[in-house]
Amino acid sequence: MFSLKEKINFDWRFLVLASFAIVFFFVYSYLPLQAPEKFVSPDETANFVFIKNLIKDGIPRIYEPLNREVDNLIHPRSINVAGDYLVPGGFLGLILIYGLLGKTFGLGVVSFLTPLFAILAVLFFYYLIKKIFSAEVAFFSGLFLLIHPAWWYWSSQTLSNNVLFVSLVIIGLTILIVRKKKNELTFALGGLFFSLAVAVRTSEIVWLTFLLLTLALIFRKHLSWRKVFIFIFFFVLVILPIFYYNQLLYQSPFASGYSQLQENLSSPRFFISKVQIKHFFFPFEVVSDNFLKNFYNYFISLFFFYFILFVLGSLNFIFKLKRASSAQKIYFVFFVIISLYLVVYYGSWNFYDNLDPAKVTIGTSYVRYWLPIYIFSLPFVALIFLALLAIFKKRYLKLLIGGLAVLILFVYSANLVFPTEEGLLKIKENLWDYQEKFEIIQRLTESNAVIVADRNDKTVFPERRVVSCLIADCPKFESLPKLIAKVPVYYYPSSPNFKAEEFNQEILVKYNLEIDEGQVVKDRERIYQFKIKYQISNIKNAN
Repeated sequence: MFSLKEKINFDWRFLVLASFAIVFFFVYSYLPLQAPEKFVSPDETANFVFIKNLIKDGIPRIYEPLNREVDNLIHPRSINVAGDYLVPGGFLGLILIYGLLGKTFGLGVVSFLTPLFAILAVLFFYYLIKKIFSAEVAFFSGLFLLIHPAWWYWSSQTLSNNVLFVSLVIIGLTILIVRKKKNELTFALGGLFFSLAVAVRTSEIVWLTFLLLTLALIFRKHLSWRKVFIFIFFFVLVILPIFYYNQLLYQSPFASGYSQLQENLSSPRFFISKVQIKHFFFPFEVVSDNFLKNFYNYFISLFFFYFILFVLGSLNFIFKLKRASSAQKIYFVFFVIISLYLVVYYGSWNFYDNLDPAKVTIGTSYVRYWLPIYIFSLPFVALIFLALLAIFKKRYLKLLIGGLAVLILFVYSANLVFPTEEGLLKIKENLWDYQEKFEIIQRLTESNAVIVADRNDKTVFPERRVVSCLIADCPKFESLPKLIAKVPVYYYPSSPNFKAEEFNQEILVKYNLEIDEGQVVKDRERIYQFKIKYQISNIKNAN
């Protein structure tokens, strides 16, 4: 990618950053190295299960013919139903990419791929920022990216797709912008990585298209119809398998796992509907009160030290705007426009990832959706960092103060990533807890049992089939008698305050169902077996 001369003239900053990156590969791999093969989010659980199926059978789906007879009841969160199969409930990109790599190198590598892509993105980010700003700004931008709590935390959630998406975008951007020879290979690689990014998170295609079209305008002197064709060819080459699997799984090349069960995925849908188009570009209603509140909570308040440095760096950049290069000005404009779009696009929605929606935590969806904002703000953090270091004339003072400041930021980030309520230490504890509970449930239930669960679905799936209900009075209960007639069905509530007697009298009586006294899983948690309260035929005979 870079010239031989560049390779011979060793870049010590890059070597230092690469050394830190290797260390952080293992830091980001904390959970797969320390925890069992369970995941804290239903998205990660689903991704891992379908990756395993793709490696084993060549297609990411699970055969479940019983669903046809029981109104598509059987599926956990983040998983959809299409005919006789459970299918992915999200975009297919990560599943297909990691499935292919897992098939090539073994299933064991799958949980370490996101940390690998994360550190590769840091190294490519260094070259991107070096091209636009300077080697010094690039070094500290890369260093701050390595330790930024949002990047650190979500790189450790190794089967969530956001870090992979951003990594592919950074790699693609670096290839298109940094590579001196804007030849056919440059555009082939650019098309390849941008198409992979779109496959991973297709919902981001709006701002990515804006970015690519503007870059095409800027680099129009390097463009030719041949190069544009090559970019599009390699872009389509990667997207075609997505269309193929969409057709195979959802009966339409343009469908996705985000389709609702009510849309009847078993029916062919070869055309894009107006509703699909609207939801694609505007999935959330724009609500200014929401996105302003969420911007404050998850950009300003949660990462306050980084925000203060960013504001100071941005003001410093604006005050010296006349001395900034055209590339730096364009970078700043891109950053502002894309950040505004992402803040409004995702910030308008209310995500309730925490049981207490009032809490502001690093594990919320806003943080992973706003990764591009955090990352591309870092050069401005680096600019003010370097400006402050310039106050000190002695080299040893610069090294001492700079090292101490980076250490403070590292400790600040680590305190957000590890010991907090949704931090990695708590996640590891939860994952071992899930494993312990599952082993008990495995002994208490039959191998063909189906378990009705809310947030506990990730504890028992995929070893046990699951009906996902997020509320106590679940509308799916009215279809449960059909299921109970065929297999043992259990109820596994997540609340330790659950009261079986009240549940029977206030909820299940409406559905002619009841649960038994239950068996202890752990502490106050119990698992209860469903029963049909009485047979309708018996009532008729009695009358």
